[in-house]
Amino acid sequence: MRQLFYGRNTDEIIERRLNSSLEKWVREGKHRDPDQPMEHVAKEMDVTKEELSFHFTHRIGKKFYAWRKQLRIEDAKVLLEKREDLSITQIGHLIGINDVSDFRRQFYEITGCYPQQWRNAARNCNIKEEK
Repeated sequence: MRQLFYGRNTDEIIERRLNSSLEKWVREGKHRDPDQPMEHVAKEMDVTKEELSFHFTHRIGKKFYAWRKQLRIEDAKVLLEKREDLSITQIGHLIGINDVSDFRRQFYEITGCYPQQWRNAARNCNIKEEK
């Protein structure tokens, strides 16, 4: 256990600071930056890589890269549904996955279908709702 800091556990202080920093990081869309290693994210949040890794593993229940992938795919789902003017490749670039094969594979891992299938299903749902 870490030292107490003004009567509070240092872990609690780091956890609160990290939660706040991560929320801001996501709001700013930084999870979409391609090839941003965890070391850079930790440095930006003024914690060590080990502290950030511990936070994800023990507090969030996922590894950092899995969490970031989930966020990116959630963004892609919205874009696929709302931005038919964008190609699958363009959406992959917008969410930070520059290789279309990687984007398709990661999308499938999270959703169980490919991006075009998701778009088609969303399109079909919208048609049914309009009738």
